[in-house]
Amino acid sequence: MVKTYIPILIVFLTLSSATWGKNKSPESLVKTYDLRTYSPVKFDLKDLVFTLKSDEITKQVKKLIATADIKDVSFTFYWMFPGKAAIEVNGLPNGFERIKTNLKNMVLQRLDFIIPQKLGNTLRSYKLSLAGQKGDRLLVLAKDKTNIKTINEIKLHFIDTGMLKKIETSSPAGYESFEKDMSTKSWSHNKWVLDELKVITISGLKKTATNYKLDYGKVAGMGFVKEIEISSVSEMQFSDGKEVKKNRVEDFQTVEFSNYKVNEGLARNYFRKQKKE
Repeated sequence: MVKTYIPILIVFLTLSSATWGKNKSPESLVKTYDLRTYSPVKFDLKDLVFTLKSDEITKQVKKLIATADIKDVSFTFYWMFPGKAAIEVNGLPNGFERIKTNLKNMVLQRLDFIIPQKLGNTLRSYKLSLAGQKGDRLLVLAKDKTNIKTINEIKLHFIDTGMLKKIETSSPAGYESFEKDMSTKSWSHNKWVLDELKVITISGLKKTATNYKLDYGKVAGMGFVKEIEISSVSEMQFSDGKEVKKNRVEDFQTVEFSNYKVNEGLARNYFRKQKKE
């Protein structure tokens, strides 16, 4: 009995893997992924304040403003449901507004690690279609219906659990891929949490590979990022007239998130004050 059971089981699993995507629509895959991905907003997050700090950013700012006495640079994020956000730069003297604006724009993207954006919202103006299946992966193709977006085509690689493992984008500026490692946590209510993100960017002769490793903590019953380790390697090809060479640059930084204030009304008070001024 055992000798016949194992081959039958293997055949069944193989057939299941080969056919799981046949009854799926691209819209249902996106919807399922959004439902099963963790976000504190799903657990009644309405008001959030937290601090971001990176020693590497402080070092960069000190080089930019060598004449000022700068000890520590940090950022206070204010977020209020459904998506109002603002950032204050701490540790810089009065003035230097252009530098502050550039710094805010640079760290704003880190908010996506705290409050993940819904995939469905990103793909709202794209036409989705199933583009094929290979093993346990189902490829969904998203094309810009308006023909005005910078990114005109997106490829989404789903596995048989419904998890989105990889995203590829194409645009006149170049190519990008985003590969995700996700898992469930004790506090995530069986929803997927991002553990690691690998990003490859190719623009002209330059290729950059960036790796994000995330560590989490629990605040007010919700999971929030405590630390992200970011390592990157950039390579630029050039020719000296005789042969093609590569210029390689490696970088590493740690971004810390702390002082989380959850649903205490601090962001609401901040925005009310800003409105009065």
